[in-house]
Amino acid sequence: MRFSLIRLAALLPLAACATPTSTSAPTVEPEAVLVEAQPVPLDPADPTREQVGALRWRGGLVLTSADKRFGGLSGMRWDAGRLVLVSDEGDAWSIQPREAHGRLIGVGDARVRRLNGADGRPLPRIKELSDAESIELVSDPACRGTCPATHAIVSLETDSSLWRYRMIGGLPGGIPEALTEGAAWRARQSRTNGGVEAHAAGPGFRLMVSEEMREADGGASALLVTEAGEQRLSLRLGGVFVPTDLVLLDASAHRFLLLQRNYAKGRGTWTRTARFALARGGDGHWSVGPVETLATSGPPFTSDNMEGLAIRREGRRTMLYMISDDNFSKTQRTLLMKWELVG
Repeated sequence: MRFSLIRLAALLPLAACATPTSTSAPTVEPEAVLVEAQPVPLDPADPTREQVGALRWRGGLVLTSADKRFGGLSGMRWDAGRLVLVSDEGDAWSIQPREAHGRLIGVGDARVRRLNGADGRPLPRIKELSDAESIELVSDPACRGTCPATHAIVSLETDSSLWRYRMIGGLPGGIPEALTEGAAWRARQSRTNGGVEAHAAGPGFRLMVSEEMREADGGASALLVTEAGEQRLSLRLGGVFVPTDLVLLDASAHRFLLLQRNYAKGRGTWTRTARFALARGGDGHWSVGPVETLATSGPPFTSDNMEGLAIRREGRRTMLYMISDDNFSKTQRTLLMKWELVG
């Protein structure tokens, strides 16, 4: 079972939250783009080092392309042997990792398609109107997680939109449906650069996490949407790390993995991976269990602005992919990392 794919039945009770739109927008075929990869070690000073906390290194790459659209990669998911991503400037990408003996060694075919807005037109190339930050995938429940995704749910940070696209040719396409769930909570974050940064879903529930909005106790503001309604939650992360992506680790236990980032001048960019679970009380209200840090990594290890997280299974082993958002800056890199969750 691929835990990065949501069973479609899980979202049927939430379908009433979608604003119907036409789905007859012209379909533009994905465009092939040459992306090159240069291997990098976890620790440049000690290439034999392969573990940080509960994460074991399974390879890293610096990705580059002459195509100016490549970069700004944020949300990421695994689907049918490929990584599906969205960028800060409204493009959807699909990249095929190349691996040997379970290790990431390069990338193969890469494709791109411009996301459409609710009017069926390609999003304008203006960051404030096309800043896609997270993606979640939906699969046909009859496949039990063995088929490619049928839909993608994408959040746009600046106006806090939440759109559901059809997956066409392995990438989001067509005219999206505007999801209204959590609209009031999302509206509080609009016109900022700290809106819905991460979301993940499972059978009958969806969890969205804000990058900058905080609850009264100082925890990161999150919204849980279930068949019974909506409930705000607080993720007590501690320290100065902010959420950047979220994946479902175990649907039955409502257990998640959270990717976080911290940048400090003179200290560099640091990444923290944490695990937490949700629990439902007898009164029907949900609570957040302890947020457990699994790994923290930063300089002098290979690091950058890690904003995308995807999960896949290799037999009984759990693999994680992380990608960095280079902000289309010459001082940053697009890093793709593979880790194994151990311990």
